[in-house]
Amino acid sequence: MKKLSLFIFSSIFALIILGTSVEAAEINVDKMKPTEAPNIFYDKEIGGYYDVNSGGYIEVFEVKGGEVIGKVDMEDYVKRQASIPNLKKVDSTFQENKVEKSPIVIAAPTVWYRYTESSNHNGIQYGSRASIIQKNPGPGNDTFTISYSYTQGHSFSVSLNTPEKSAIKGSVGYTWQDSASITGSHSMTIPAGYQGYWRFDPRVRISNGIVRQYTHGVNTGSKNVKVIYPVKVGKFLDGELVAVKIPL
Repeated sequence: MKKLSLFIFSSIFALIILGTSVEAAEINVDKMKPTEAPNIFYDKEIGGYYDVNSGGYIEVFEVKGGEVIGKVDMEDYVKRQASIPNLKKVDSTFQENKVEKSPIVIAAPTVWYRYTESSNHNGIQYGSRASIIQKNPGPGNDTFTISYSYTQGHSFSVSLNTPEKSAIKGSVGYTWQDSASITGSHSMTIPAGYQGYWRFDPRVRISNGIVRQYTHGVNTGSKNVKVIYPVKVGKFLDGELVAVKIPL
């Protein structure tokens, strides 16, 4: 009976301790300093930036030509997110730079398609986790070399047939990429009591325009299209490597 009572007491005590540790790990942005970007807060106590969209503290590194070329200044990053936020995967809204381009025609015996591009601009799109989740239970901060890998494909905002897609790809020309990938590794310092991982935010191009169908030379249909496709530098996907650190 004493053993059973001791077991129950120990179990209750463990649950209390576990509940306390989980509660301590919760993030309260109300105690942080707001920034120009509505999703990013500065934590004076920790000395880092907390991103609501990422659910953790972030550091950002620029990646070009398959290499991490340097750390992005967080004040500059915040200003950019405030004025030109990253594209969401389901939202193609972005600041546009108007361009004038000659239409490309894909011919067929009786039916052909023409894509007239009204704008083409680039930007950063929110990506997803590109590495393992590395935990650091402590007792001190630790630095880990963590590998990452990411592939970005292309997408159309509406359903298109093969000739329509060919007309669009031909119109955007040399900038078109069906997909692009990157693989590498970089060091990340993770505080005690935190876990961290790499997220890759790819650089993409966004083309807006109209694809028209012609039958015997007569316009018989049209579709407004928004196309997103990756940006390559050399052989590799271009973008930003984001360290996301979350309390255990």
